[in-house]
Amino acid sequence: MSNYRASIKPVAFCAWTALAAFLATALLPVFFFRFPGPQIMPFRYEFMWAVTEILWKPLRMLQTGLTPLVGYDLRQLVNPYYAAPLVNGPMVFAAVASFLILRNAWQRRARTAEASPDLRAVTDRIEEIRMNYTTALREVTHPTVRADVSIQDARARVAKQRFFQPESKLEMQEKDDEGV
Repeated sequence: MSNYRASIKPVAFCAWTALAAFLATALLPVFFFRFPGPQIMPFRYEFMWAVTEILWKPLRMLQTGLTPLVGYDLRQLVNPYYAAPLVNGPMVFAAVASFLILRNAWQRRARTAEASPDLRAVTDRIEEIRMNYTTALREVTHPTVRADVSIQDARARVAKQRFFQPESKLEMQEKDDEGV
């Protein structure tokens, strides 16, 4: 395996993708409509026009947004063959840079989340709670002092839970027989 992918700088990658978007936006409509002429159509006209409109969509959104500020209908004044590449290049650069920043943050968060918990301490704590939950729960400090009524209510509710019931001798013998 090559380390080529890791050696590319993020800014260079953004610049290359922006250049590719610039060239695609500049050349595809010209190849579709200007170069071969109306006599030779490499694809169906509807397909070529749909691809061109997708490439021109960021320019169209910018024109629609700036028209109230300028006071002119920019769709009539600006030639999309020339202006769309100038809009798409920086837009793709910003989009790819944002994606790389977010991906780096996600990977950093995933690396810090990979630390595994100490399962022995967790199981020991569960056994303490299972054997004597009132004492184990009193060891944990709570931010507010609870009234005796709510403590009694909590004890009653927890005591009904099957998880907090001590294991019967029969269950313990079955576990020993299974070798668990």
